Amino acid sequence: MQKKFIVARLTLNLALTAGLLTAVGCSTVSVDKKNSSQTIVKKRSNVVTTNALSSKSASVLVSIGVPARECLPKFDECLQKIDAGLFNKDSKEALALYAELYLAKAKEISALEDCVEKILRPPIDTYYANAPNTPEQEQQRISYLRQCNTDYRNNLLSAIKYSYAYLFYNQLNPEAANTANMAVKPNNLPSNLDIQTQDVYEAASDALIKQLYSNKDHSQQIAKMTSFINSDLIDDAKLSMNTGAQYANGIKYGDQIKVLNFTFPPIEQDLNTDTDNQDLKRTQQTDSTKQLSKDLNSVETSIDLYLPNEPEYLQNTTRYNKSIDKLYASHDLSFSGLNTISEREGFGISYVTLFDDRLNTSVTNLIKSDNKTLNSEDPLDRIHLTGNLLLTGMILPAGNTLDEVLNSQHFDIKMYNPHHVKSVDILGEPYYLAANFSASYGIWLSENRLNNVGYFSLLSKQQTLTLPQLFMLEPYDPNKRVIIMLHGLASSPETWVSITNDISNDTKLRDNYQVWQIFYPTNIPILENRYRIQQLIETTYHMNDPEGVHPASHNSVLIGHSMGGVIGRMLVSNENLEEKFNTLNTQQNNLRLNKLLEDQFDKSKVKNRLHLHQLQSVDTAVFISAPFRGTDFADRWFTQLLRRVVQLPIGFAQTIRGNLASIATEGELAANPLGALYFENGASQLSDKSSFMQLTADLPIADNITYHSIIANRDSDLYNGLLKLNIASTPTTSLSNNDEAQALKAGVNLNEMEANKASLDPDKAKALEDIKSNISQTLSTASSDGIVPYSSSHLEGAASETIISGGHSIQETPEAVLTLRKILHQHLRQHPPQQRQQN
Repeated sequence: MQKKFIVARLTLNLALTAGLLTAVGCSTVSVDKKNSSQTIVKKRSNVVTTNALSSKSASVLVSIGVPARECLPKFDECLQKIDAGLFNKDSKEALALYAELYLAKAKEISALEDCVEKILRPPIDTYYANAPNTPEQEQQRISYLRQCNTDYRNNLLSAIKYSYAYLFYNQLNPEAANTANMAVKPNNLPSNLDIQTQDVYEAASDALIKQLYSNKDHSQQIAKMTSFINSDLIDDAKLSMNTGAQYANGIKYGDQIKVLNFTFPPIEQDLNTDTDNQDLKRTQQTDSTKQLSKDLNSVETSIDLYLPNEPEYLQNTTRYNKSIDKLYASHDLSFSGLNTISEREGFGISYVTLFDDRLNTSVTNLIKSDNKTLNSEDPLDRIHLTGNLLLTGMILPAGNTLDEVLNSQHFDIKMYNPHHVKSVDILGEPYYLAANFSASYGIWLSENRLNNVGYFSLLSKQQTLTLPQLFMLEPYDPNKRVIIMLHGLASSPETWVSITNDISNDTKLRDNYQVWQIFYPTNIPILENRYRIQQLIETTYHMNDPEGVHPASHNSVLIGHSMGGVIGRMLVSNENLEEKFNTLNTQQNNLRLNKLLEDQFDKSKVKNRLHLHQLQSVDTAVFISAPFRGTDFADRWFTQLLRRVVQLPIGFAQTIRGNLASIATEGELAANPLGALYFENGASQLSDKSSFMQLTADLPIADNITYHSIIANRDSDLYNGLLKLNIASTPTTSLSNNDEAQALKAGVNLNEMEANKASLDPDKAKALEDIKSNISQTLSTASSDGIVPYSSSHLEGAASETIISGGHSIQETPEAVLTLRKILHQHLRQHPPQQRQQN
């Protein structure tokens, strides 16, 4: 008996202990340490960044008895529990929850293995399981595909509606906003939920735009597509651009124009569009697709697509009912090699579009191509509009109230040109438009690999590129002034990566300048290149502005590096070189050769090369490390070896060379001033002993041109010594508001020494003069960028001369880029932008 009592008491004690432990276990909260980065990741992550719902959404679901992991598998049931469990279904928190859930469901559908296999599996071999489908199987696949696409699209549209309602809650629900504003509360910064919900909106909008684009061939869905494009549309856009007036389409240049409408019927109507195999098609809804809300699939959905009313954006709309060939979201791209990424924070998703017929100048493409267009005598064939366009897209549900938006089945996809549109009006309030300005430029550089092409065109004897090309890096803007960039020997437009990207990253410069870059073969004689380049530039201005009335046709800036600077000086000169040329020609001993050459060449063509006339649209020039008086570097033994490799392209003046081959060597032809026009390559003409340098060394610049020099000095000891004597100054790091050119003065300035002489007695003044003379001589003989001496780059009368410590490729350095930006800012202040002619 006693033994039984002891056992019973022990059992009771154990039970009480177990109960107590259980109770304690239920109420115990443990605390673990974690670092701040983990906390931030957990608080800010959501279904966009991970495959899990945000902690906020998960907490709300738990509070109403719906574990997050059970919500998506039983989606309709989950939505019903949320509707019943939420106190205020129209609150911002509820809208954010619905938005994230619908996006999560869309992502789940897109990841379904069965759905993906039915979409992507190609037939390979008739004897295996992946053989081509029978007609019945193919019909079954298409039916399932339509169901899958519809479910995916409708969930994305719901995510867009709820996130849009959250983001613009105050405009859509003004009474609630006014009630909240009446209470005196502290202001809040944007919350984690604000950022997460904007991410949901952008992710859902991006996914829907990509789905519509990828299904544009209609093989995966049935939609009534209506095109608003007609053959006059592009012409109307061009007329509107040139005059600022409204034309037949009734839309101003730059404004939005509707180009397409997608109308999606209810899913049952969609699946029953074809009459065959009805029973088979009705069986295709899997458990996962049946879970979707019936309301989503039982109504007609209409989506309108709007594009900018600009010719570049409409150029392909008359073909295949589309306007773009490839579409990338900039957040899907990663760029290396750019010093900065130029972005504008704002609303919308930034895209870059690519056209199939865009020019590709990679070495591989040049070798494969016949290059007839690249070497066309018609300059219009060598003006290349950008093949990469920037767009910023957004999807706007119809409606001006919360209820209207949440029940809307009509949506507008608005695609904007972010170069022309800074902000958009949404529900009566302006919002900045998001943009990634580096995306288009980065893709262009990546595809063309121009740096390799520069060397290839210099060294190749094949006739791949004998005429200059002009690249417009953005759609022509009649209101932006033009910056023309000319690269140097064995180079390409890739030499301007840093300054081009920095212009894009500088809001004021980006809004007021557009960049045209010239790519030319540097083995062609310089006078010939100058003539062809000028012809190309003038044709481009006339093509875009026949009447010359746009701001873009005036106050342009020309920037040239090395050989590009030498050509650039000729483009802003009105000198007639014919008399000096004839003098040089008569100095040749071989009179017979002179006479034969004169007989072979067309005299009018020779005069066109010798009679310089300035580009009328240019009023400012910047020369960087330009060997105006040549360089002995071209005559050093290792450079001479290179010059022997550099050949004129096959076919270039081939007939003339053949006619004279029996009486003169190619070297003798190149040594003759007239022969040098066609027979001496560009690298050789940079020699300070060449006929070309004798002809152009002291070429004057037109009086109405403001010009600046940026010169490199590789001798750091000399440079630092001049700094200590206060004879040289470093480029200032501030963008001065002073309009005077002297504000940009940097580098060596001997004029200050001259000004100080007047206050000195005669002996000291004489000593100062000797010092100045010695310094000038030192600069002339010792200062050099390693290739071009200071004496060759220096120009009297320059508005500013900036000397930067470094080598010949100084244009890539931050100091040179900063100096160029300062010059452009000063140019902009001296020529204020006019009010835009169009919206």
